[in-house]
Amino acid sequence: MRTLKILTIALMGGILLMGCNGSTSKTSDDFSKGAIDSVSRSIGYSLASMVKQSNFGELNQAMVTKAYKEMMARKEEPSQEEMMEWNNDITSFMQRKNMLEGERNLKDGEAFLEENSINEGVVTLPSGLQYKIIREGNEIRATQEDTIEVHYIGTLIDGTEFDSSYSRNEPAKFPLNRVIPGWTEGMQLVGEGGKIILYVPSELGYGPNGAGGIIGPNCTLIFEVEVQKVSPASE
Repeated sequence: MRTLKILTIALMGGILLMGCNGSTSKTSDDFSKGAIDSVSRSIGYSLASMVKQSNFGELNQAMVTKAYKEMMARKEEPSQEEMMEWNNDITSFMQRKNMLEGERNLKDGEAFLEENSINEGVVTLPSGLQYKIIREGNEIRATQEDTIEVHYIGTLIDGTEFDSSYSRNEPAKFPLNRVIPGWTEGMQLVGEGGKIILYVPSELGYGPNGAGGIIGPNCTLIFEVEVQKVSPASE
């Protein structure tokens, strides 16, 4: 859904540019070459950024450029049928890409968790969640209704970092019943002041939808978390 929204914006931007192309001579009289070059560069960066965020993977850049130039050269606006065909083509491609990527991520995650389960200190729960206590902390432990304040680093199983409160230099704070299931379950296992590593299978994380550009479909996630404070729900 997010990909299609971004793509729609990109297509609208391209159509808008094409529609404005016919009035170039008028706008050239009103703006300096530097101003036109600047906004042209910004538009190019913006459209490229939208495409990158959509996570299409490797594209034929020469084909993208060729199609862009052809569209910009056209005098008539694209028909509804054309735009529908483009969107159907893109939707079909992304559905296939996500399915294949999800299957691969799921297989890799299962293999990782199986191997990780025999490592010293790692505990596997019936839900499939794995954890390792680095520091127990005190006797104050959160329930799923409580709010916790934590510092954490989140990585993929290949070590790619996708989030870190340390890099923001500010701990995160949230109710345990409003996070992924792996966090809701796992963060009740360590006390205030403690530190834990959570190995979260995809079904306890973001599942087949993933989250953002780095966390793909069916990704197994690793979180190293330090509990700064537990605030009971009554507070």
